Amino acid sequence: MSVKVARAVLEHPPATPSNLLEAREDTGRTREESREKLKIALQLSIGEHSLPWIGLGADCIKEEEFENYLTNYGYSFSKKFEIEVLVESSWTRFKVYEVLGFVEGVADILAEAFRCPALESGPHLVLGEVSAKLWDEAVKVVFPNGETHVIPVYTYDGFLDIRMPTSKVKGLKGQMIVGGKVFDLPITEEDFQRIVLLDKRVREKLEKAIAIYGVEKILEKKLLDKLREEKTRGIKEQKITYEIDPESGIVLCIIDGKLTSMSLARFAVLLAQREMYSELEKFISNLAPEQRREVKKHLEEFLLIFKDSLKSPSDLKKILEKIG
Repeated sequence: MSVKVARAVLEHPPATPSNLLEAREDTGRTREESREKLKIALQLSIGEHSLPWIGLGADCIKEEEFENYLTNYGYSFSKKFEIEVLVESSWTRFKVYEVLGFVEGVADILAEAFRCPALESGPHLVLGEVSAKLWDEAVKVVFPNGETHVIPVYTYDGFLDIRMPTSKVKGLKGQMIVGGKVFDLPITEEDFQRIVLLDKRVREKLEKAIAIYGVEKILEKKLLDKLREEKTRGIKEQKITYEIDPESGIVLCIIDGKLTSMSLARFAVLLAQREMYSELEKFISNLAPEQRREVKKHLEEFLLIFKDSLKSPSDLKKILEKIG
C-alpha cells in the first residue's frame, strides 16, 4: 500500500470495505479470490478468530473516536478485545476489533492516518497450506514509518482441531473442537466432565493433545491439581443425597451442599471419579436394565482412560462385571 493510495482513500470518506479494496494497488489477487479465501478461513475458524481483525495501538486515541472512524468506513464490529504482540524484541499492545468486511491493506492506512502502530488479520494472512492441516494464522503489524512485520499468533492443528496461541502473543485463548463442540483451552473442570461422557474416540483425541502440547496447555491448573491430588491421595468419600426421576432419566442430587441435576451416566461417572463404589453399586441397582447398560458403557470408557488416576480401579471393574 503506497502513501499516495492511502491518502486517496482517507481523503474521500465515507468508504466501504469494498472501496478500500478497489483503492489498493493491484496485488494480483482478484476480489473473487479474496472472497473465496475468506469463505474457507471462516469455515475453518473456531473461537475468537472467526472474523477478520483491525487493530490500533491501545493508547493511541480514544475508543469512541476510532470506532466512529471504522463505522464511517463501512465496518461493523462484533466485539473488541486487547492483545499484546511481540514485535522483534518489544511487546506492543493493541485494541483489536473483530469486523465484517475485507481488511487487507487496512493496517497501512491506519498507521499513516493515526501515526500509530496498526494491525490487521484475515484469510490473506494464513501461512502455510490449509490442505496440509497444519498452518499459522498471523497478524500484520505496520508502524507509522512504514515498517511492516508479519507475526504468527495462532497455530492451527487440523489433525486434532486445535488452535493454539503462539509465544508471540498475549491475551488470546486456545480452542479445541471435541465431539463437535468448541472448548476454550485450558479445559475447565466443568468442560472436562462433559468430555468424559462423550465418545471414546473423542476422549482419545484429548489424550493425544495432552501428549503433544503438554498437559498445562490443555487442562486448567485447578483441574490439573485436582486430578493429581486424586491420583496420589484418592478422594475421601462424601455424603451425596440423590433421587432418580425414572421418567426423565435425570438425577436430582445434593453434592457438597449444592442442589443440581444431571443425567444418569454423568452421575455414575461422578461417583466413580470420587471412588464412592458402594454408593455407585447401590445407584446402579435402582436402574432399569436398559439404563444399566447405558451407564455401564460410560463407566467402561471412564475406566479405560482414567484407571491410572484411580486409587482402586479394580473395585470399579468388579462393579462393571456384576452388571453383566
